[in-house]
Amino acid sequence: MYIGIEIFDKEIKKETYIEKNIIQSYFENCKFIEVNFIDCIFEDIIFENSTINLTKFNGCKFDNVKFKNCEIVGVNFSELSKFILDFSLEGTLIKYCTFIKLDLKKLKFIRNIIEETSFEECNMKEIIMENNKFKEVYFKNCDMRKGNFKDCSNLQVNPLNNNLKNAIFSLDSGILILKELGIKIEN
Repeated sequence: MYIGIEIFDKEIKKETYIEKNIIQSYFENCKFIEVNFIDCIFEDIIFENSTINLTKFNGCKFDNVKFKNCEIVGVNFSELSKFILDFSLEGTLIKYCTFIKLDLKKLKFIRNIIEETSFEECNMKEIIMENNKFKEVYFKNCDMRKGNFKDCSNLQVNPLNNNLKNAIFSLDSGILILKELGIKIEN
């Protein structure tokens, strides 16, 4: 068990950690490259200005985990435990990641760049996704009701295979959604 650790400027590469509890800890300017976390618990954790590339979180629990100004590439978030899932992403590059069958209800994704990432069959009710920049992000069979997608750019969501009822979108995103329905808007 690791409680209250602070790690700065460290690179961890191709390591495996099994059933470790990491609590009330802070990681800044760290690199996690091809690290395998198996059945670990992350509680009250902050990752700041860190890189998480091709890292696996098989069966891990995230309880109040914050990613701030990080780079997360090639992570399959679907491998996380479905029982405790509470995390936020702020000012982070999220690229080549996968979110499948996750309960993301009320989570916060603020000021991120999200590229070539997929969200499938996720509960995204009341999610807060403000001021994100999207590029080739795929949403399929997601429940996005009452989600807040204000000030997002290039957000394309097919309203025929996602539930968008009472979700809030920027004007630009709203036009892209109407375009998915084959509706043309002219001035």
